[in-house]
Amino acid sequence: MLRVTGLVTTALLLAVSCGGAFAQNAAAPTATLAEVERHLETLASDDFSAREAASRALLRLAATPDGAALVNEGISRRAPALDVDLEARELLAELRQALPPGPPDARGAATLDAVEVDSLLRALDAAEFARRDAAQARLTAAAGETRNLPVLVDRTKSRLATSRISLDTRRRLEVVWDAVWSAWLQHEPKPGELREVADADIEALIDQLLRAGGNGDKGADAVHGHATAERELLFLLARDDLLPRLRAILEKRWKAAEASSLPLDAVERLQTVYDWSRPAMVAEFWEGGEHKAIQHLILGVPNQPANAPKPSLFDRCDDRTAHCVSGNSLSPGDWPVGVFFPHPSSLQDGAQFHLKNLPTPRRRLAYQYEVPTHLSRERQQTLDAVRRKAITRNTCRRWLEEKHRLVSRELDMLPVLDPEEVSLFAADYLTTVPDERIPHDSPTAFGNGSSHGLFCYQLSRIGTASAGVALQKAIDRKLVLLPVEETPYRMDWVALLVVAERYRWPGRDAWLAEHIASTDAINIREPDVADVGASVAAVLVRATGGSESEFALKRHEFPELIDLENPGFRFTRPEGRAAVEMWWRERGGREASKTGP
Repeated sequence: MLRVTGLVTTALLLAVSCGGAFAQNAAAPTATLAEVERHLETLASDDFSAREAASRALLRLAATPDGAALVNEGISRRAPALDVDLEARELLAELRQALPPGPPDARGAATLDAVEVDSLLRALDAAEFARRDAAQARLTAAAGETRNLPVLVDRTKSRLATSRISLDTRRRLEVVWDAVWSAWLQHEPKPGELREVADADIEALIDQLLRAGGNGDKGADAVHGHATAERELLFLLARDDLLPRLRAILEKRWKAAEASSLPLDAVERLQTVYDWSRPAMVAEFWEGGEHKAIQHLILGVPNQPANAPKPSLFDRCDDRTAHCVSGNSLSPGDWPVGVFFPHPSSLQDGAQFHLKNLPTPRRRLAYQYEVPTHLSRERQQTLDAVRRKAITRNTCRRWLEEKHRLVSRELDMLPVLDPEEVSLFAADYLTTVPDERIPHDSPTAFGNGSSHGLFCYQLSRIGTASAGVALQKAIDRKLVLLPVEETPYRMDWVALLVVAERYRWPGRDAWLAEHIASTDAINIREPDVADVGASVAAVLVRATGGSESEFALKRHEFPELIDLENPGFRFTRPEGRAAVEMWWRERGGREASKTGP
């Protein structure tokens, strides 16, 4: 199996590149160049927690176009001063890997020729620690420049194939190779970068992989030869142009090896490489917005984890659908690929699956860097947040493409998806998919008895300012059905009032003020205890630091809205509504006078 190090930034780099459009459209964390430079300076701090916090902040910025530009500029300014610090230099090397690919020289990584690369590779074995460390950092950073990749791949592989090097040098070489290899897997090679490979070359590598070991130096040489052959075969498997021919040769040799008297360990080595050549997929298990487990599945091959009652078997998969033949959590049938879907069991609230199609060795190998293991919890959470945003966006797009009405389990899943992506999705969803009445089976009189009403409830829990804009449009266009006696709440208004308490968006206050006069009930069973006009007035008064009591506003506590902090208000005196309207008009006049004509 391919060795994967804990370079979380390599994973973030692939998460950004494999996420496609989301990497270009994700909302960038706000920062200034001065703040970026302060974070960079903190990478050299003696305080471990401060270094980690600065590194996480920079990684989040590097995952977005605007943030990456700031980080790149900050590195160009601060890197010379930070290169003298070991910890800072390592974190900088990781950070450079996290920066998304850009135009030539945009990443600040120099273009190296074969002579320079060989010199740096030799320096990994230098007597001086600082020289070894600087060479490793420079080679790792050079992998960020795509023009360096052909020579880096060729020369680093050749150096790793040398058996007589120290353990420290080999460790450093493997760190460099991980950075080079992960960058190569997400790079699209040009025809001139690939050499011709004859069948005889492939057969020779397989022979080397199957070669028997021995004792002493001969045994060590054999083990080294096995590792070298496996690395070369995986590199060839990552070439899509060679895949059909290489897969056929591997399959033929694997069948012959199984029928031969070769040692079991030799057959297993060939089996490992052959398995990489086969179409595959992964089933990711997420819970509470965090990625918890992965099951790797070769199509057509049963996989039975320990303690599982049945094997997991999928016989076909593409970028939209996977067909399950046998499973433990998933029943036989078609399941969506590339999107989140809820765990089928109602006992697993907050859990969902994400299936990913990995039809080629290149995509399978790249996945290991996209979703690395052995990360600290904090870095894992950072990576999970980046990936959750991308997968949520794909999920929402799929729902809109199919004009899919969210069912109960999908609505229950929304709170653990990315809040901003769900909020952006809300406007199109409420407009595209007509609302419909749903059977009332709740033991309480909650909601408005419609599908969009339940959707609005979830927006009230996780919605951002974008959800507020969507709810305004839904109310203006009457997209959410009115409540009925059994389910009496105006859920569109309830959700908007809750979101408006958390966020301000352009035009929010003016739009709310237009509804102060409304006496529409929040709960049609109890029309006099809370109305729309009083409730929006309370939001406006609190937003400007005012007191509800001076306008005779009083909150009403509905048992069903306790978890939403009861957004419903009423006026205890009739003149309270007129007083709020007058106050708002006068306030608008004062604000206008400040800005002038």
